[in-house]
Amino acid sequence: MDLMNFEPIRTHPQLLLDRARSEPNIVALRHWRDGVVHAITWRTYRDRVREIALGLVEHGVRHGDRVAVMSSARPEWAFAALAVQSVGGVVVGVYPTNSPAEIEQILAHSEAVAFMGETTTELNKVAEIAARAPKLRLVVGMDTAPPALPEAITGTTWEELRTEGARHPSVVSDCLVEMVAATTLDDPAVVFYTSGSTGAPKGVTHSHRTLQHSVQTVVGLYPELDSREHDIVGFLPLAHVAPALLLIFTPLLSRLVVTYCRIEDYEDALRTVRPTALLWPPLLREGRRRADRTSAGLAPGAPVRLQRRDVGRSPNGRAPLVQWSALGIAADRIHHCASPRLPAVAGKRRIGPPSRRFHRLCRDARERHCVVADLGAGSTRKLRPHRNSWLPRRSFRPDVSSPGIYWSRILGPTLRGRGRT
Repeated sequence: MDLMNFEPIRTHPQLLLDRARSEPNIVALRHWRDGVVHAITWRTYRDRVREIALGLVEHGVRHGDRVAVMSSARPEWAFAALAVQSVGGVVVGVYPTNSPAEIEQILAHSEAVAFMGETTTELNKVAEIAARAPKLRLVVGMDTAPPALPEAITGTTWEELRTEGARHPSVVSDCLVEMVAATTLDDPAVVFYTSGSTGAPKGVTHSHRTLQHSVQTVVGLYPELDSREHDIVGFLPLAHVAPALLLIFTPLLSRLVVTYCRIEDYEDALRTVRPTALLWPPLLREGRRRADRTSAGLAPGAPVRLQRRDVGRSPNGRAPLVQWSALGIAADRIHHCASPRLPAVAGKRRIGPPSRRFHRLCRDARERHCVVADLGAGSTRKLRPHRNSWLPRRSFRPDVSSPGIYWSRILGPTLRGRGRT
């Protein structure tokens, strides 16, 4: 991507068709389910979007119509978004925690003609207010069939919608290409609603063009996304603008591969996927830290003691290889060689000068997303930051709750989200 001269020329569905044509067997996204990671290629991605798009057409969804989606982070959210945009419609994100009254307000304000819900919980909420949604005429259940609905509203399941789309006569002539071509870059693509903390939620409309310029900013901040594959675990609700931008639309223009999972499964998914990037809200990180300290029996503000374990010797046999852990969690890779020759700050004294080997180990640890901590040979005292510290300031920052642990700039999954990034 030419960041200086970038100008969108293709809508999101067109970008999907391009990727499916040029990289049909490359993994586009993954899904964590029941402890197993399932891969989905660009070809499969396109086929699912085509089936859902034609299924929506079969139920009367047309260019300019709004379709609301209420679900946790999962591939079906992305399929639905691209399918609606393929028809020329507008995706309306609904928070999974919204109450029936809030759903009613969003459906009425957006004039949504269709609603896609994940589980019985979401479907029961929309069934409660369906009669008061003036434009609603289709409800789709992803995991289960919708409950009883007013006579004017059709209820169906995700699989039935796919089947109807696969049987659509336009599948043979690939009508998807023609439908996608009818949408322009300045057509509305998605509506994100505010949380409503200062009043009624307000809808913010983004076009294909504005979303892609936002992606341009993301890739500009992290240019490696454009040149090599990066993995990210997506567990935040996609009705938020930031998760939707990063987890749905950025992969269409970069090498970012998303693994979707439920928020209650994110810790297991992080340890399995070992992502190189992570979208992490501060409140969730702080909550995770408090829970870990509580489970370890630590009072608020109490120092965290590091534990050291020798795991072998360095290749030249001169120094031991050590593994540091805190709160009972240890990274599963070698961090560095602890030696009197290597620098550390223990109290007010420095132990030895920096060495090329240590800086190389710092670089390797950064690439592996591991902890780097040096307390000196045999030392178990906490490492305290020092204004003349040898630590690369742009790459590592001290964790205020665990003095002595330096986390990599990109969070590693085995660290379970502790520390600053």
